[in-house]
Amino acid sequence: MVDVLRKIAGKAGAVRTHRDSHADGRQSPEAHIRATLRILLGVLLLTTLLHGLGKDFDEDEFQSMSLGILIAQGKLLYVDVWDNHGPLLSWVLAGLYSLFPWESHWVMLWGRIIIFLCLLGTLAVTYRLAREIIPQPIYFSEIACLSLLFSELTALAGIEVRSDNPMNLLWVSALLLWFRGWNSQTARNFFWSGLLLGCAFWCSLKALVLGAAVGAMFLAGMVLRRRILWKPVLAFGLGAAIAPLALVLVLSAQSNLEAFWNSYLLQNADRIRESFFIAFFIVLYWAPVGGSLLYFSLFYAARRAFGKEPVPECILLLLTCSGFLLLQYCFLLPTHHEQSTLPFVVTGALIQAWVLLLLLPRLDVQRYAFIRRLRPERPNLPALVLVLVLSTGALHQWPWVRSVHRIQWADGLLDRIAPGELVFDGIGLPLFRPHPTHYVSWVNALRARLREGSLDVDVQAELDRKDVRYVIRDFRVDSMGPGVEEFIGSHYRPLNYKLLWAAGKVLRQDPDFKPQKVDIRVAGRYYWSVAEGQGTLWVDGNPAPNPVELKDGPHSLRWEGEDDLILSVAPPAQWAGL
Repeated sequence: MVDVLRKIAGKAGAVRTHRDSHADGRQSPEAHIRATLRILLGVLLLTTLLHGLGKDFDEDEFQSMSLGILIAQGKLLYVDVWDNHGPLLSWVLAGLYSLFPWESHWVMLWGRIIIFLCLLGTLAVTYRLAREIIPQPIYFSEIACLSLLFSELTALAGIEVRSDNPMNLLWVSALLLWFRGWNSQTARNFFWSGLLLGCAFWCSLKALVLGAAVGAMFLAGMVLRRRILWKPVLAFGLGAAIAPLALVLVLSAQSNLEAFWNSYLLQNADRIRESFFIAFFIVLYWAPVGGSLLYFSLFYAARRAFGKEPVPECILLLLTCSGFLLLQYCFLLPTHHEQSTLPFVVTGALIQAWVLLLLLPRLDVQRYAFIRRLRPERPNLPALVLVLVLSTGALHQWPWVRSVHRIQWADGLLDRIAPGELVFDGIGLPLFRPHPTHYVSWVNALRARLREGSLDVDVQAELDRKDVRYVIRDFRVDSMGPGVEEFIGSHYRPLNYKLLWAAGKVLRQDPDFKPQKVDIRVAGRYYWSVAEGQGTLWVDGNPAPNPVELKDGPHSLRWEGEDDLILSVAPPAQWAGL
């Protein structure tokens, strides 16, 4: 095994093959390690699935699902509903909801299962990619997949309903075909690699970053081979151009190409940029263990390469790709989120596995007896499984089930808000209820433009014009600026359900019991209460029923008693404090 590791490191030496290890009629020690690693990989997949079902939902996940539902209901993406991502995932979710039109927020778990299938596909392709890059030892692929799954970055974003995950699957598939083309020098593989990477443009604009990283690998390969590889580059470029052109044709046929251009390209290019230091060190904040191992592996591999120590050619190409992705993540991307690191984590996991085997020559199964005991039938395997479960439980926090609470809360909104009733919020909740503007999810960039006054919508005017009776006052709504905050505070009142506000007012009694002028900006049927339900109300000089219909505009209100008058479009049983 030491000779195998020396060969991986680029040194000469005899290699004992997998076939030779069966010469004595017994199973190869490497096969025992491989079987054990596969069992651990299966356990890790199970904990990842549990984590995916129990992890709390990110706001972007509701954006993805709400877009799919709206498209299934006949809305036109980028025209009727705004989005800053590619259309592929939205179309897939729209097809899913068309097949299973279930009006419950439990559909979010369907989205998570689809993304888990994407993760399974990513792992399967990563496994084959590892075999393409480093064929020996036979368990190198298992170690690479374990490194990928064990990372906290995969647990944070790799199971969320967002476009980055299908893009990551296309990215790994493109890499597999690229390295097959590199090892065989066949233009056909480069063409299919470019075609798959071009399809990633249907998911996210970050596909341009991935294309640049592949370009960096081509340049590094030309330096290594000391010749211009014009045929592979031409084949890859031709394949990469097909999918974006096909997307342009599809959007042109739907008459939403201009809206796509504005929201997907232009509005993604003018974001406020974060600093390099935030980008570099926030990875360690998100993933203290996985991020540290990843950075160390890249540094160690780069030190060997610049120190002119032997490094396999494919590892050098992956190192170039990973370094380029890291630099673009730090300097080119305007904002930095966990999901943006997923392509970098995949390539880094392969380098991390290579460095791990290089630094652990004690894996010589002929010299160390404890390695030979790593068999599925031996009692120490349960101990390894227990350590893996405890460590991933701590790092990935999969034992904490939070998704159910968010689903139950969102379904509770459906019980309190009638079908067809407009709701204003910053996330896109609740699903299955209409929203007053084509901006369903108010991401950071939209709220920044709204505060600056450069957005093509006036929120207060829309709430007034469309008589939006319900507001979910989440953190995004609270950060839309003082104008929105003042309007909501003046014309809405909190209910006894978390974050839910309804159109309403609380009026103080005049000391002389004179009629009071009130400006109604949200028309509707208002319930009213004086002295805990007792009393009489006059609206514009006429006795008012309960509830009373109030139109937009000024009204004169007078009531008996010294208590406050409470008005709300929600019934009194839902009022806060009652």
